[in-house]
Amino acid sequence: KSMGTETVCLPYFSIYLLLSLCNLPCKNRGQCMRNNVCSCPEGYTGKRCQKTACLQKCKNGGECVGPNTCHCPAGWEGLKCQTRKILISVFYLIIFLTAICKQTCLNGGRCVFPNFCHCRQGYTGPSCGTKVSISQKHCHH
Repeated sequence: KSMGTETVCLPYFSIYLLLSLCNLPCKNRGQCMRNNVCSCPEGYTGKRCQKTACLQKCKNGGECVGPNTCHCPAGWEGLKCQTRKILISVFYLIIFLTAICKQTCLNGGRCVFPNFCHCRQGYTGPSCGTKVSISQKHCHH
């Protein structure tokens, strides 16, 4: 101290950061390192860390929308859009077409899922063996 003034010493890196200037700010938590140069966190690239990066390329028209995150087009799913969604539907279709009922479906009923009969109108029950009776007592004309 001398005559009411103080000398303040700043570490070198602090001065360096104070002098760093990015005309446009770094995005996605990027750090301005020197004039218009950003240091990007993992998963981001570009001059301002504005582009997302996927370690493995998105497939089947998928788009990289976040760090290692693909947005898949309709009909595709998975981390890299590598799996067709329709395969699940085909699986259920195969079950539907090859449904096996332990019981015989009666009165025109059809086996539509394993051990499940779909009954024609007027019949009910596990094997469509019960005729539905419409009682006149409960009908009001």
